[in-house]
Amino acid sequence: MEWFACLLCIVALLILLFIWHSTKSYGRLESLGIPVIKPFLCFGSPPLDWHNVRWYDWYRMQHEKLGHTFGHYIGTFPVISTINPDFIKAVYVKNFEEFGDMVDNANLKDIMKTIDLAQGEDWKNLRKILSPTFTSGKLKKMIDPMSEVSAKAIENLKKLVKTGKPIEVKHFFQAYALDTICRCAFSIDTNALEDDDHKLIKAGREIFQGFAMTNWMETIGNLIFYFFPGLETTFPTIMYPESFYKLHDLTNDLIKERKASNEKFDDFIDKIIEVCNDANAPVSPDMIKAQGSIFFAAGFETTSNCLSTLCYTLAKNPDIQDKLYEEILSVLASNEEIDTESINNLPYLDAAIHENLRIHPPIPIQERICKKDVEVEGLKVKKGTYIRMPIYAAHMNPDFFPDPEAFNPDRFLKENASSMKPYTFRGFSGGPRICLGQRFAMVEMKICMARLLKSFKIKACPMTQLEYKAGDPFIMGFDSIYLTFEERS
Repeated sequence: MEWFACLLCIVALLILLFIWHSTKSYGRLESLGIPVIKPFLCFGSPPLDWHNVRWYDWYRMQHEKLGHTFGHYIGTFPVISTINPDFIKAVYVKNFEEFGDMVDNANLKDIMKTIDLAQGEDWKNLRKILSPTFTSGKLKKMIDPMSEVSAKAIENLKKLVKTGKPIEVKHFFQAYALDTICRCAFSIDTNALEDDDHKLIKAGREIFQGFAMTNWMETIGNLIFYFFPGLETTFPTIMYPESFYKLHDLTNDLIKERKASNEKFDDFIDKIIEVCNDANAPVSPDMIKAQGSIFFAAGFETTSNCLSTLCYTLAKNPDIQDKLYEEILSVLASNEEIDTESINNLPYLDAAIHENLRIHPPIPIQERICKKDVEVEGLKVKKGTYIRMPIYAAHMNPDFFPDPEAFNPDRFLKENASSMKPYTFRGFSGGPRICLGQRFAMVEMKICMARLLKSFKIKACPMTQLEYKAGDPFIMGFDSIYLTFEERS
C-alpha cells in the first residue's frame, strides 16, 4: 500500500503544480486597472467553448461593453485586447522593439517561419528578401498577366451564367485568386477556373478549414497549447494544419521543375532558388520555401473572401453598384485593356474595396506578444503579455466609424479619408509588419471587379446569405455565397 500512497502523493503534487503553473499569471491584468473578464478556475476567462464562438463578434460585443481596452486570460496567458488607436500605434510602430513578434519561441522550426510568424532577425531578413517582390516596377509588369487571368475569369463566368443557376462565388474567386497568384508569382498556369479539383485549390481549402475548431476535442487541443507554450515545436500542426505542409511539398515540386527547365522568369520561384543557392544567405532554404506556402495560402483565401463579400455587398446595395458601373464605364468605355492609368482612375472602386474590407475584414484579429516590460498609454505591460487588436471590433465601432453597419464607400474617398484617425482602419495591418502584398491585392481586386461590373449586374437571390463560421479567431471564414449575375447588353 505504501507504493499506492506514494503514487497518490505524486499525482496530487503534479495537480498542484499544474494549477500553480496555470494560474500564476492571474491578477496581472487586474493590477493595470482595466476591466478584466475573470478567469474560471485554471482554464482562463470565459467563454471556454471556443468552437461555438464567433470570435470577431465576441470581441466587438466585449469592447462595446467594456470600452476600448480590456483584459482576459486565455489559458495561462494574460491578454490585453485593445481597439485604442494610440495604443495600437505604439504596438505597431513606437514600441515595435517590444511588440514586433506574434510568437515568442526560439525553437520554432524553419519550415514554420512564415513572414507573419518569423521573429526578430529572421523576420528582418525575410522582409528584406521579400520586399523587392512587390515594388512598383514589379507590380507594373504583373498587370498584363493579371488582366489576362481576369478576362479569362469573366469568360468563364459568362458560361456559368448561361446555366441559369445561382453561382457560388467563393469557389469562383478562389480559382481566380489562385490563377492570379500562380501566374504572377510562380509563372505557372494552374487553370483552376476550369479545374475546380486542382490540387492547389484543394490544399488551400483544407488549410483554412483546418484553422477552425469544430468540437470540444479541438478546443481542448488548442487550450493545451496555451497551457504549455512551445508545444508547436513538437507538434507543428498546432500552429498550421497539416495541409499547410502539403503546400511546402508543392513549392518544392515547383522548384525542381524550374531547375530542370533552366528557365528564368524573375519571379518568386527564381528568388527562392537564388536564396537556396547562396551559401551566405541570411535565411535557410526551409525558411524561404515556407514563404512560398504562405504566398499560396494568403493570396488564395483573403483575396477570394474580399471579392466574394464585395459582390454580396454590392448585390445588397444596387445604387452603389450603379455608381461603380458608371465610373468603370467612363474609364474603360473606349479601352478594353486595363493598364496602370486606368487602375489609378477608379477612386470610387478603390473606396468601395476599402469600405468592404472595413465591414468584412478577412483577418478579424491581430496579435503581438510583449517581449520585455514596457509602459504603453499609461499601462505597465509585463513581458509575456499578449496584445490582441481586434480589427472587426474597431471597424464596427461608432466611435471611429459613424453608422458602422452602413456600406458607405464615401468614407474612403480622398477628401474624406484624411479625417479618419490613423490605426482605426487596419484592413492590411500597419507599421513595419504591414501586409507585403497590399498593393498586389488591391490591383488584383480592382482589375477583377472592373471587368466584372462592366460585364454584369450582380443580384441577390433566395439562396443569398452570408454566415461566418464559429470557432476561428483569426479568419472570418464562410462556406459559400450564392448570387446571380445579369449580363449587361
